[in-house]
Amino acid sequence: MLQISTEERKENPEDEKKCTSDPFIGYVHESEIAMGQVTLWASRQMEFEVVNIDTEERLIWTYVEQIEEQEDYFETILEPYFGALQSGVKV
Repeated sequence: MLQISTEERKENPEDEKKCTSDPFIGYVHESEIAMGQVTLWASRQMEFEVVNIDTEERLIWTYVEQIEEQEDYFETILEPYFGALQSGVKV
């Protein structure tokens, strides 16, 4: 299993001029072979994608209109995301 680094990114509420009406939080993940990002908006929308670092091919992209709040839901929906990060191949 490959090591995956994680970096959090979020909208800065202190800078109100740049804030949107739908704040978000996101995470950028990187393995040796792929890079991905997950974004969650306050409106309960979610988007994630993974790109192969060497070929720049998009391995997966998913948009979810309305996410559920259960923890097992996140594990299930993000399983292909982490699979692509670890394998570096299209899902």
